Amino acid sequence: MTRRGSKTARALGLVAIAGLLTACGGGSSGGGNPIGPDVTPPGIPVSSLIVVDPPIPAPLVRLSGAAGAVEASAIVQLLNTTAAQRTGEPVTATAQASTQGAFTISVTAQLGDQLQVTATDAAGNTSGALALQAGPIPLSLSLTEAGGSNLATLVSGEGAFNLPFPTGGERYTVIAQSLNPGSGTFPLTVSGSVGAQVRALAPAAHGETPAGLEGELRAAERRAAATLPRPPARGRRLGLADDPEVGSTRMFNVVNRTSAPSLTNRAHFDEVTARLRYKGDHTLIYVDTRAEGPNVSDALIEQVGDRFDDHTYGIDRQAFGPETDIDVNGRVIILLTPTVNALNTQQTVDQGGILTGFFFGIDLLFHPSFNPFSNDAEIFYTIVPDPTKQFGPAAIGVDGFDDQLDGVLAHEFQHMINAGIRINAGAAFETVWLDEGLAHYAETLNQVTFDGQVDLQNTLRAALWLQRPHAHSLVGGEDTLERRGAAWLLVAYLVDRRGPGILRQLVAGPFTGIPNVEIHADTSFPFLFFQWTAALLLDGQGISSDPAFDIPSLDVRQRFQAAKAWWAGTTRLPGPFLGLRVATVPGSLGSTGISLAGSSPAYFDVGASNPGTIPVIVRADRQSNLQVTIIRTQ
Repeated sequence: MTRRGSKTARALGLVAIAGLLTACGGGSSGGGNPIGPDVTPPGIPVSSLIVVDPPIPAPLVRLSGAAGAVEASAIVQLLNTTAAQRTGEPVTATAQASTQGAFTISVTAQLGDQLQVTATDAAGNTSGALALQAGPIPLSLSLTEAGGSNLATLVSGEGAFNLPFPTGGERYTVIAQSLNPGSGTFPLTVSGSVGAQVRALAPAAHGETPAGLEGELRAAERRAAATLPRPPARGRRLGLADDPEVGSTRMFNVVNRTSAPSLTNRAHFDEVTARLRYKGDHTLIYVDTRAEGPNVSDALIEQVGDRFDDHTYGIDRQAFGPETDIDVNGRVIILLTPTVNALNTQQTVDQGGILTGFFFGIDLLFHPSFNPFSNDAEIFYTIVPDPTKQFGPAAIGVDGFDDQLDGVLAHEFQHMINAGIRINAGAAFETVWLDEGLAHYAETLNQVTFDGQVDLQNTLRAALWLQRPHAHSLVGGEDTLERRGAAWLLVAYLVDRRGPGILRQLVAGPFTGIPNVEIHADTSFPFLFFQWTAALLLDGQGISSDPAFDIPSLDVRQRFQAAKAWWAGTTRLPGPFLGLRVATVPGSLGSTGISLAGSSPAYFDVGASNPGTIPVIVRADRQSNLQVTIIRTQ
């Protein structure tokens, strides 16, 4: 407990007593009892107001005390007791505090040295000693071969490591990983002593890329579903024909906004008439009568229907499980409607990320009062060909239209299966980040092509994240293309490590998000995060023989280079792989700092200018839940 101000109170008390004695005729003949000398020591320096900067890169530890850290104008003494024992001589420093009690003082030190701080007032009274430490005690590593790794959890957000450089030519990668699942960011620094070479991170690239309108619909779907009652048993409710004839028509309700639609507001749903144009073993395709004409030919509809019926349907069901059949017709409905075209805005078109189709989970939760505009069926909604922009701001050509729908239907079918299985089990919808990672992996399984390249869109999303992984949270914050790219990479890693059966397990739940991954991957998320982030660095490099550091189904670096080639001439991928510079910074770089997003990794490459053992310190806010992986790469 501090005692600042105690001497002032004591002095005032003595003055009051002296005055009372004078008034009563007491005291000496001199007319009063003089106040004695100040013998009250200052309060012990306040540890919470003192910041310790470790002795990196120079061999000096610096203490910075904020206002109130010590008594006003006190003399601060700093003693390095560990260094004194090493040298046999006192290792001390002194500094005078300001009138607000702030100070800065430095003393020669090594990492982990024990320090004592005291304060002496003008009367020569000295406080009790505050014990501090000159940064964390370094952990000595013995990584004798390339591919060796060490994992440490930094409870305080700070840790130090002695890296051995027997020849001076060794290199290490330090991976700092925040395990905080929130959307915040945390200051992070990696510092090395004189002689270390810490490669700086790449310059800041563009900001996050919003996932677009489909992400808004996912969020709206989950908010709405949380308010709807779950029926105890499934059954036919709308009484539609089980086996409609091709050419027959049907009415549908199509949500006409992505932001906060009200399930009970008629104006938020278009009532459309659609004609049945395709009937397959597993699929019914309806076309909104507003879009009928030469742009939507029977041949085009047949291409879309056959691909989903004969290809996508079986692949997704085998991977993720069966869809529900709440309308008891044994088929999935695909509705091509201009309402989807109209959902796009000029901004989404300009950003190159138009909404081509979606599944809306409220269609599986019909309720006559709370959700009356549900179509009470397994149904997808997609755009229609619109080369003249009659229905929306995006020109949608006829050529390649079936390829566009191939990807969106493979993706959205996973969402449909996932939602239906969880509704039947009475479980919550999967968190968006993992649901999207699974849906994008469905595109991989279906070998979806884009611009003539297989699985290119997943490659592009992953590359956006890989150029600055420290800036984009895996599980927190908004739905972005970067986060989807990271989630897809994690799902691919899980399939490689645990087998394809984990996809059905994740869909089945009943947990969501991180707990869902932990229970079915049979490991803690921190350990999985360590393995995965290390695998991204080591995949395909031939450095480690540990299969945990390999992703056989993906050549991550090759995909990153493919993305750079596709974006050649643009600013979309200016950063290097994993955010590391290609060239070493000349000379010794003391430290480099960034803002680390929650549930994200930052990669630092560390070398040495000469042989020896070099300490490196990693520091972040305690709330970052920091763990550090160090891998010898050379």
